[in-house]
Amino acid sequence: MKYTFENWIQTEYWQGALITSPTGLEYLTNGVSKWEPNERRKYQVVDSINNESEFKNRWNMYSPYDQIEGVK
Repeated sequence: MKYTFENWIQTEYWQGALITSPTGLEYLTNGVSKWEPNERRKYQVVDSINNESEFKNRWNMYSPYDQIEGVK
């Protein structure tokens, strides 16, 4: 599945990305898991995260058949 990169995000405990699925659903991801945003999952949009290459490596390892288009 191809996801679209929207923004880098920061939560209280981790950094990751906000992505959109082909069906239009938004997900938060740390590169390993995906969660739907809700009122309990608070995040803020940031310009960049500490280790973008580590995020991409995690994504490729745990979601080898999925792609994120437009990752900065």
